[in-house]
Amino acid sequence: MKYDNVIFFNYFHLGDIHISRNYIKEMMGRIQADTFFETNQYGDHVIKDIDNLHYLRWHSFLNFCSIPYDMPFAVTMNGDKKTLFINTWVAQNQPLNKIPKEEGTCTFPRNTENYNIILRELELPEIPKDSVDIFPSIDYERYEIDGVNSFLSKNGGPFVLVFNNESKSGQSVDFDFDPIVEKLCDEYKNHKFIFSNGSDFKHERVYNASDIIGKNEFDLNELSYLSTFCDVMVGRNSGPQAFCYVIENFLCPNKKNMVISDFEKDADYQAHTYKECQMKTRWMRYGDKDVFEFMKEFMDEN
Repeated sequence: MKYDNVIFFNYFHLGDIHISRNYIKEMMGRIQADTFFETNQYGDHVIKDIDNLHYLRWHSFLNFCSIPYDMPFAVTMNGDKKTLFINTWVAQNQPLNKIPKEEGTCTFPRNTENYNIILRELELPEIPKDSVDIFPSIDYERYEIDGVNSFLSKNGGPFVLVFNNESKSGQSVDFDFDPIVEKLCDEYKNHKFIFSNGSDFKHERVYNASDIIGKNEFDLNELSYLSTFCDVMVGRNSGPQAFCYVIENFLCPNKKNMVISDFEKDADYQAHTYKECQMKTRWMRYGDKDVFEFMKEFMDEN
């Protein structure tokens, strides 16, 4: 069946949109349509590098489409025009899905199954359950990466990227990373530390990502690019950390990823369950252990 329009929609946060990017590519490769759209509340710059995918203004979607936030998909007719709507919210628990809802549902295996439910309903080929093609990939050349390249040409690692953004989905306690990084600076004399969201803590080996990237607006794809050159990543599974869950990092055997959040299954979205994934991920719930000791233990591993 061919559609006039396909609209991928997402009512939620930036991390959800990023994780959806390669699922959107997979769906576009299976669905016949004249035009593909994506809509979100943040703007056209989030996934602008996907070919043949157009941005639909969020208010236009809300005012004229009236698709609920938790509807997996829908087909509508407007005259002789047929439109297919597909929900890209990572945390959805589809009504059609027979898998019991569990704590920590934001995972690649669960997400793949949700898309396959839609594909089965549309009588289209499913996404292979073990495919890593669903790992996010970004065409970084379409973003403003000159600042990162300039920084790297003048500074050698190893680099530790600290995601000190708030956890807007409430997945962790928003503790202060500053005193932790201060202790890490004393412990690791050769490492350089980069804050994703700036910091009041000043040190000659501490940098702010926004200063490196040099943009005055949305820069999470550029931050993602910077992450591919960092040896260690640590955060609370916030949107910026999710943007650094890309295939380049997942397939890197020397990459260390640390997550402090409520549910272990949400840490790296279960990427480590795929045999191709070489990135090492460690998880802890805030309060189970001192964060500095948690990081030191992992950083010292060979």
